Amino acid sequence: MADAVFTAAPPETAAPPIPVVATIVPPAPSPWQFGLKALLGLMAVCCVQFALMRYLTVVGGLVFGLSACLVALAVMMLVAVFLIGGRSPHMKKLDYYGIRLVLAIGILFLGTLFAGGGTAAWYIAGEMQLAVLLETDLGIRTRSTEVYGKDATYNALYVMTVSSGGIADRAGIRKGEVIYFDETQSAFYRRLADNRGKPVDINVAIGATSGSLDTCPKRAVTIMLPP
Repeated sequence: MADAVFTAAPPETAAPPIPVVATIVPPAPSPWQFGLKALLGLMAVCCVQFALMRYLTVVGGLVFGLSACLVALAVMMLVAVFLIGGRSPHMKKLDYYGIRLVLAIGILFLGTLFAGGGTAAWYIAGEMQLAVLLETDLGIRTRSTEVYGKDATYNALYVMTVSSGGIADRAGIRKGEVIYFDETQSAFYRRLADNRGKPVDINVAIGATSGSLDTCPKRAVTIMLPP
C-alpha cells in the first residue's frame, strides 16, 4: 500500500485594508436660520421687482424680471451640459443656484400678479373717490356712457340728478343731458381737479344717448369748482 502524501495548503493572504475617508458633514441649519435666509431672499427679490415695476410699469417689470431669470437659467443649463458634464462636482453648485432661479421666477410671477392687482385696485379706488368728490362739489350724479357722432365716438356722463342751487344747476346743466368729452373719463375728472378755482368749459348735449351727436342740440357750459 503506497504511503499517502499530504500537501500543505498555502497560507491565506489577508485582503488589503480598505481606506476609510472621513467626510465632514456640516450641521443642518436650524429652522430659524432657514426661515431668515428664505425671508431675506424673498425681500430681495420683491424689492428688485417693485423697483422694476415702478420704472417699467407692472407688465414691463414682470417681462424684464422673468427674462433675466430665464436667460440666467439657460446659461446655467448650457454650462452644465457642454462645459462641466453630469459627473462634475460643480454640478451641485449649479443645482443649488438653478433651484433658486426657478423659485425666483415663481416669486416674480406670483408677486407681480398680487402687486399688479393691488396697484390696480388702489388706482380704481382713488379714481372713484375723486369722481364722487367732484360730482358732490358740482351737485350732480352721473353714470358713464358713450355718445356717437358721424366720425367719432365720445366718452360721456349721463346726468341722473342735479342738486338745486349747486354749481351744475347754476350753470344750466339739467337732468337727462349728457356731458361728453374726447378724453378718458379719468382724464376728464383730473382736468377738473387740476383747474379748481378756474373756469372750465365742458360740452353738453341733449338726447345724445338715443341719437347721433351730430343731430342733437349741443352747447358749451362754463363751470368753476371751488379751490
